[in-house]
Amino acid sequence: LPEGLSSRYRLRKAPMPGALSTIEAIVTALNLLDSPSRFDELLRPFDALIEGQIDAMGREVYRRNHADT
Repeated sequence: LPEGLSSRYRLRKAPMPGALSTIEAIVTALNLLDSPSRFDELLRPFDALIEGQIDAMGREVYRRNHADT
């Protein structure tokens, strides 16, 4: 995968720059291998999962513990 990618998974600290979750890596690889087709819609449930986790913990807890300032 190309360098300089960043994860959408805002609830975990990446072990190194450019680290992606498995689904993000799969979508990126599919986008590269099957261009011009795009597979970004596969990330919609992942984004919903993240938002659901943030809502469950509360926005203030998220800001205090996870949000970049």
